[in-house]
This record gives sequence, structure tokens and C-alpha cells, in this order.
Amino acid sequence: MREQPKVVEAPLGVKEYWYDTFYRVVVIPEAATGCYLLSMDLYVPGWRGSGERLEVTYAGRRVALAYQRLEGLEYDGPGRLEGVELVVLEYDGGRELISARARLCGLRSPPSYADVGRLYERIRELTGFRPSRPRPPE
Repeated sequence: MREQPKVVEAPLGVKEYWYDTFYRVVVIPEAATGCYLLSMDLYVPGWRGSGERLEVTYAGRRVALAYQRLEGLEYDGPGRLEGVELVVLEYDGGRELISARARLCGLRSPPSYADVGRLYERIRELTGFRPSRPRPPE
């Protein structure tokens, strides 16, 4: 069995940065802007925040996605962090934080694995996300 790589190069300049084996950040370039959209895997059951809602039907059930700005995040990495948005799934009897999105601008190349990892770790701390599986040995 092959070990999972930390960085996966995907089509269209997209990169997948893998952390803790089962959690990733997808780095998506925005054409000709010097900006990158980061889509981060998170999972926090029982989320209490609120935000703008979008109702959808999934598997015949009405659910909602709520979008909430993450406040209080200090960023000192390369480029400029233009905001972080949390994505919350609302369904009968529950709310779960399922992902975060961040936009980094002013970059000439994709942000590094280490820089994204530091941002991801800070967002995980602020949201209370804890990986469900132990980290593999280095």
C-alpha cells in the first residue's frame, strides 16, 4: 500500500494539500487575479453559529447550508487574507460545521503547503475542530 502524498497536483492548476491523512485543503487558482481560493475540510457537530441560509433538497429531504464569516483571525503569512467563510449544514435535529473557505490574494504562485497548514491549523483552533483519527507518525 502506497503512502498518501501530502501534495496532489490536480488538473487546471488545482492542488490538494493533505493533513492528518483524512483532511485536506483544496487550493484553487483564480485566473489572472493573483488570488487563490482555499476550501478546507472541517467537521464540528453541534455548531451554534448563524449566517445567511440557502435551502436545498438532498436525498428527498430539505436541508439548509448556512454561510458565516469567521471573525478574529490574525494572518501573518504571504499574500493578503481577504476573508474566511464557514459552511454549516442544517438538517432536522442538527447543525454541523462542514468546511471553511478562505481567499488569499497578492500571490505570484500558489501558497506553500506549510503556509496553508499554519492557516488551516489556526482556523481549526478557532472553530474547535479536532481530527477524528490520530495523526500518523512522521
